[in-house]
Amino acid sequence: MTQQLIYTSDLINNKILTIDSAKEIGTVHDILYNISERKIIALVLDKGGWFSDAKIIMAADINSLGDDLVMVQSEDCVMKLSSDFLKQKPSSLMIDSEQIKKRNIVSESGTRHGKIDDLSIHPTDLTIIAAKASDGFFDNLMSSQKWFPVSAIQSIGDDAIIVSDKVTPVIEARDN
Repeated sequence: MTQQLIYTSDLINNKILTIDSAKEIGTVHDILYNISERKIIALVLDKGGWFSDAKIIMAADINSLGDDLVMVQSEDCVMKLSSDFLKQKPSSLMIDSEQIKKRNIVSESGTRHGKIDDLSIHPTDLTIIAAKASDGFFDNLMSSQKWFPVSAIQSIGDDAIIVSDKVTPVIEARDN
């Protein structure tokens, strides 16, 4: 049986359910990525605020990512996003969905393909498989989608992701 890729845009707002007690323990509000390893490192349940800490589930604690739900073994896997965790993970390596979507996808020859709009993720090892380029809301509605395989990425910076000129993006027509 082949597993379908998961799109990060579909993962946001999914409910999280425990296997041991069948209890809903939260909703995915954001995703934390290790940009150098090109994989998800945690799901954010609560971004926190003035009087509360952010709450996360580490990728290692995720049993499965389904179309509708994220399954974890128990409520014990929820942890506070503490300063100790942040010290272990340098911020240059760990970014959230908002930070990744600010980056342009640019070819080595200088062609701008758009900003990252979505990522496809392997459902078991949570690695990034491809990045979708978009020029915005209307581009998503009206035209085809350009997906760049992660193997095409030459470098990742604060402003852009550089992709090889040797790799042609996979173009998918929009379903209307």
